[in-house]
Amino acid sequence: GDIQVGDYVFDKNGNPTKVVAVSEIMLNRPCYKICFDDGAEIIADEQHQWLTFDAKELVALTTRNDEWRAKRRAKRPSRAKGRKSAKFVAAITERNKKYPPPTKEPPKGNIRTTKEIAKTLLTTSGRRNHAVPVQGALQLPEKILPIEPYLLGVWLGDGRTNAGSFTTKDPEIVEAFEKAGYKVTRQSGKYDYGTIGFSPKLRASGLLGNKHIPREYLRSSYKQRLELLQGLMDTDGHACESGAVEFTTTNERLAKDVFELIISLGMKAAIQTGKATLNGKDCGPKYRIKWMADVPVFRLQRKLAKQKITGHRRTIKFRYIVSCEQVESVPVKCIKVASPDGIFLAGRNMVPTHNSDALLMAALQYVEVPGYAAILFRRTYTDLSLPGALMDRAHEWLQGTAAHWSDKNKTWTFPSGATLSFGYLEAEKDKYRYQSAEFQFIGFDELTQFTETQYRYLFSRLRRLEGSKIPLRMRSASNPGGVGHEWVKQRFVVGRKPFIPASLDDNPYIDRDEYIKSLMHLDPITREQLLKGDWTAREAGNKFKREWFEIVDSYPADARMVRYWDLAATEPKPGKDPDWTAGALMAEKDGIYYIVDIKRTRSTPKGVEALIKQTAELDGKKVIIYMEQEPGSSGVNTIDHYRRRILVGFAFYGNKTTGSKEMRANPVSSQAEAGNIKLVRGAWINDFLDEAELFPHGPHDDQVDVVSGAFEILASKVVNTTGIGLLRRARIYG
Repeated sequence: GDIQVGDYVFDKNGNPTKVVAVSEIMLNRPCYKICFDDGAEIIADEQHQWLTFDAKELVALTTRNDEWRAKRRAKRPSRAKGRKSAKFVAAITERNKKYPPPTKEPPKGNIRTTKEIAKTLLTTSGRRNHAVPVQGALQLPEKILPIEPYLLGVWLGDGRTNAGSFTTKDPEIVEAFEKAGYKVTRQSGKYDYGTIGFSPKLRASGLLGNKHIPREYLRSSYKQRLELLQGLMDTDGHACESGAVEFTTTNERLAKDVFELIISLGMKAAIQTGKATLNGKDCGPKYRIKWMADVPVFRLQRKLAKQKITGHRRTIKFRYIVSCEQVESVPVKCIKVASPDGIFLAGRNMVPTHNSDALLMAALQYVEVPGYAAILFRRTYTDLSLPGALMDRAHEWLQGTAAHWSDKNKTWTFPSGATLSFGYLEAEKDKYRYQSAEFQFIGFDELTQFTETQYRYLFSRLRRLEGSKIPLRMRSASNPGGVGHEWVKQRFVVGRKPFIPASLDDNPYIDRDEYIKSLMHLDPITREQLLKGDWTAREAGNKFKREWFEIVDSYPADARMVRYWDLAATEPKPGKDPDWTAGALMAEKDGIYYIVDIKRTRSTPKGVEALIKQTAELDGKKVIIYMEQEPGSSGVNTIDHYRRRILVGFAFYGNKTTGSKEMRANPVSSQAEAGNIKLVRGAWINDFLDEAELFPHGPHDDQVDVVSGAFEILASKVVNTTGIGLLRRARIYG
């Protein structure tokens, strides 16, 4: 409950990983207690996620590796059939070695919810069906410690509680103290030794009369922690004939510390409680920790010789889930970490567990409360219904539960009467569909696909009954880019609203290598946005920067003016993002260029014609009109159609273009950087700047293209100050 964004936990490999998102503490959620074969127990929400290997995947993990295949080939007799010569068989064998058949990759496990694990706990034959990989050793920097780790381990095992003396019959241990600079003296007992200078260090560390492992030692480097364990094992440790090793003590606190030490070294261990006896007398409880070690846990040669180093996968590399039963609900909390696979370590046993889907989990937080209503938005219905999207994942979670799905209303209704709905806001006016609705939770997935007005309007739908204790929450998730990139960035990234960054490494659901390959086909800016979650990528290395354009209130009345159009006649459809018809009105006076207005539409050919004619009437006849002329007869026919039927009475001309759009934008970019292009204040400015920032890598370039066309005409001096004359040239037609 105390974990907050910015804290650190450990990932499955033992590396510190930052917490990048947390949910509220959730109450009354269905909970299960998962028990593992090493005694670890964790209570988790039914929708919490785990990376597990089922029984089939564990078998495949064994058989799909080169070592196992080599052993099988060595034992398997030749499968050559018929009367074949030895030479032929040898040739075939050599060819197969040179060109081995394709083999399947070892399985990587699958993400499963707690509830899924409970339902598939055992195989049909009654075997345990789920195993979780054992954690890696904690990777931490070396620390300056007051006492040498090995010597501290020896004292914790066989040292006097209230003094710096110890008991041993091994000269190697005495030599270790002497090599560290301590003067060792014999005491009255046969195997008792005293030290000079050791007690003050124990006292300063709070250890005299209080044997335990200080926290700084449990979070020291791997080498230091292993040395500490070796000191403990050289005194109170034992190597078993079975290959296991064990540590025994009557000090409960020390036992728990040693257990954590072992786990921190990347090993799986179990702690057992028994009775300590001496000559048949009960001396109280004793604690035994037993495990299979894959590293030398002894330094004494007599003990090290007995240790059997093992790397058996089924014994030490996995924890097996032995039970998963529903229990009384407890407060739960979801966190998300920055590790590439979304896995972090939980509990004293440091069990690897997985990120939760924070947005969906947050929406489901209060479904046991009557009247609770939550809604999750995507921009289009197509986005909403994609495989793996929120609505699809909600079906995975809720199918088979007491919740009921209405396909007509796209709503889950729970036994309490609470609802979880899914909606879309494809058109700006779609927000008004919800003007009479009330929600206590509203979530936006891919927020940059929405307009700021849509987002802000939905705040008016966050309401609750008087006396209700359910919090009103608005939550969003998004990649950079999209039509709303700038306002989302200003509100959350630059502004002070809560914002948690993330990158491709935070998404465990995709094949990382293949996805990166696919990103290589994208432009550099989009690639950086999706790969690194970089909200500033659009600002670096582009042809235009926002700050180059000064915004002014007006332009000179005697400036030369042109309106330049580029046609597109496609209506928007769900899942489609067609080009825009755009027309830029630009003025020039004394080498300063003013973008006065930009009109844009995505409509039918008739709708485009109506806009262009209306705009010409509003601009007035002093404005010369140009239109980009497509190659071939179709381009000639389009210009002729507009001149004869649409723009009769206006000075109108077609303009054939050469070169790429990027090349034609170079002069505009240069003049903008020099401060020679101003923007006359208007509602169109943000859309233009958003597009210009991304050019030439953004999804659209219509506005930049018409600005480039208008600039080209004005810069060529073909328009006179009265706006009614035209100097002909090869590339201008009329």
